[in-house]
Amino acid sequence: MNKLIPVVVALSVALAVSVVLAIDHTLTYVSFSIVNPSGGEYFSIQPIYLNLGNLTVGESGSTSASGLMKVNVEGTYEFSLAHEDLLSHEFSVFNVTVTVGSHSFTLSLNNDDYKVYLTPGTYNVNIKVTYVVNPTAENTTVVNLPVIEVNSEESSS
Repeated sequence: MNKLIPVVVALSVALAVSVVLAIDHTLTYVSFSIVNPSGGEYFSIQPIYLNLGNLTVGESGSTSASGLMKVNVEGTYEFSLAHEDLLSHEFSVFNVTVTVGSHSFTLSLNNDDYKVYLTPGTYNVNIKVTYVVNPTAENTTVVNLPVIEVNSEESSS
């Protein structure tokens, strides 16, 4: 009789597993990764990544994406277009329209910074890039080039 107990237990476990597998009618699975915002004492940012794809000379287009900015300290924040030299060499038009909460402004090759007064809170940030590739653009590959930098005037005082 003692020899039957392990067999009965094994059969019971096998039956339970097969019943669970038989009734698993999962409709949806999800995968994700969580990126913690970068920043510091004054503010933190969830970075926005844009991919313009493969471009040809004279091509024009636009793309947009969104992210988050958490402001911890009330104050003036400066948004600046970075790498203007490279961008002006490759693009005849490169405009970045930024919307932070209810504030909206456009950075361009000729107008490369803008200041916004923000109070503490979490802001949705929407970015739209509109571009025209220069007729003299050269073969270039760029990956994750920083385009907009944000600084708190209070942190630099």
